[in-house]
Amino acid sequence: MILHARVVLDLMERPEQEIIFKQMEGDFDSFQGSWTLNQFGSRHTVLKYTVDMRIRKDFVLAESIVEEVNTIIPVLLIN
Repeated sequence: MILHARVVLDLMERPEQEIIFKQMEGDFDSFQGSWTLNQFGSRHTVLKYTVDMRIRKDFVLAESIVEEVNTIIPVLLIN
C-alpha cells in the first residue's frame, strides 16, 4: 500500500546530534518529531526516529494509515 500526505516542515538542526521537525502546514492536525544521532562505540551511530502525528478525522486516508500502522507495528515488535 502506498500512502501520500502533504506537509511543510520547519526544521531545526543541531549538527551531528539531531534534527527536530514540526509541521507548519499540511494534511495532518499535527506532525512533529526528530531524528537523533547517538555514537555507539567508535565505528557506529544509532539513529532514533520519533514522530507524533494527529490525523484529521475528515482526512481521506486516515483509516488507511491507521490500518497500515496496525499491520506494521506487530511485525516490527516480533523482529
